[in-house]
Amino acid sequence: WGYNCCYEIGNGDHKSVDTPLLNETLKDEEIVNVKCAYYHNVALTKNGEYFLWGNNGFKQCLVYDNKVKYVKYPTKYDYTKDFDPNKYEMVAIYPGWHETRIIVENKEI
Repeated sequence: WGYNCCYEIGNGDHKSVDTPLLNETLKDEEIVNVKCAYYHNVALTKNGEYFLWGNNGFKQCLVYDNKVKYVKYPTKYDYTKDFDPNKYEMVAIYPGWHETRIIVENKEI
């Protein structure tokens, strides 16, 4: 629940919510960790998949389409679009103020 001006609740609208609610997009996922930034969030599943949603004005939800200012629902991030999976393994992700930091391990070292 919260202010939700930038779709950071991930329920498809930007109205404030004052009670907890189930996120329908993630209801069938086994979430093991959630990290919250100011206007965007990241959830990690048991299978190692990352979902991001909320403000995408600076591409912090890792959706690179300039027309997508807000990611209204949790959206799975495929790190292989940004990193060669033969060389790098994604080990962590951290949402920040207007950015998202990805930690990768170099498999070649």
